Amino acid sequence: MRQGHEFGHPGISVVLLDGGLSLHRRGRSGIMRAVPGRYFRREWDDVRSGDHLRWGRARYFFETDENLVATRQVEVYASGHRLCYDATRPEDEHGFLADGPIFPDDEWPELFEITASEFEAEWRQGRSVNL
Repeated sequence: MRQGHEFGHPGISVVLLDGGLSLHRRGRSGIMRAVPGRYFRREWDDVRSGDHLRWGRARYFFETDENLVATRQVEVYASGHRLCYDATRPEDEHGFLADGPIFPDDEWPELFEITASEFEAEWRQGRSVNL
């Protein structure tokens, strides 16, 4: 199945392909071209506060565009809780899709890079608490 939906910026589309999302950008010729994605895994030692404190530490998985802005995100907590965000569900009562580049200028993204298949395995694994 292939469906497109324009969002955020003119000329950017999200295309649904077999349950996965792909970003496309309209070029000067008017043809939509796939935006190359990169995939990352990050772990944070900080735990969430409030009602989420018992969830524990989190491992984050990101699919990004060429500017390292998250297009899809999976959060996996020590407790087993999972959260998933993308353009169709950018935020909810538990959190939100990261906005802006996911790496500060002084970090090395290559140290955290994973394959597309590693990301997809996390994206498709189990039921997330926010879906």
